[in-house]
Amino acid sequence: MFSRVARYKIPEENLDEAVQAFGEAAEKLRELNGSTGGYLLVDRDNCTALTVTLWESRVAMEASEVHASRLRSEAVAPYDGEIVAVDRCEVALDFSEAKV
Repeated sequence: MFSRVARYKIPEENLDEAVQAFGEAAEKLRELNGSTGGYLLVDRDNCTALTVTLWESRVAMEASEVHASRLRSEAVAPYDGEIVAVDRCEVALDFSEAKV
């Protein structure tokens, strides 16, 4: 499994609206081949956010690059947000809740 992690800086007064925009982006991202979901993490004290998207394979993640980049920009630009960094990672260990 692979993951793309993006870091954002979003003005405090725009965080709630940006969260809604990320929800809309997540719906579109979910439709892409190889997408297995993800998370939006928000640190309100520091006005930052992280998106963590999960992919079946490196090939699927790489194939989604252009579309995902557009969705990131569309989610933050209207709210004066900034994309600080985007990292691509292999998931080396999954310690989320065990599936029964």
